[in-house]
Amino acid sequence: MINAPGFVRRRFRELFPDPAGAYSPLRTPNTVLTTPDGAFEIYADLDLAASSCALVAVHPYPAAAARALDSLMTALTRAGADYVETLVPLADTAGLHAFLAAGFVPSASYPAMRRVGDRFHDYVVLSRTDRQIDFRTTAVSPLVQPYLNAYLTTWASTYLPHHEVVL
Repeated sequence: MINAPGFVRRRFRELFPDPAGAYSPLRTPNTVLTTPDGAFEIYADLDLAASSCALVAVHPYPAAAARALDSLMTALTRAGADYVETLVPLADTAGLHAFLAAGFVPSASYPAMRRVGDRFHDYVVLSRTDRQIDFRTTAVSPLVQPYLNAYLTTWASTYLPHHEVVL
């Protein structure tokens, strides 16, 4: 884990010169995670004040980090981030499979989020946390309630033993 914001931003711009490919305009990587052999580089926005991390991009491609996602989560948890999210193109089935197999759950979908050429592409936000998020005091619009229920059901089926889950 390299937490050197200036270096990380320069390296990120070298590898990802098109800002349209970035996670979102609100995320600027300040950390890069890699293996000793350099097989991949994961660019992340590590926010220790919020105990969270957004995985901004993976070089050369998201599925390249598939075998290291559990180690990645261990390193990020040790660094102080117990909530991690990433944005994956819906068409990237290998990337989606890798993150889902590592315990990430779908948290949001963005139909037609990005225009690439003359086509719009759908994206999915995947998140992983070992802490249960407390939504009891959250005011949720009736229009959003089905999405929150789906997230909670998916989180519970992923992280809680089935004999303890009552939905």
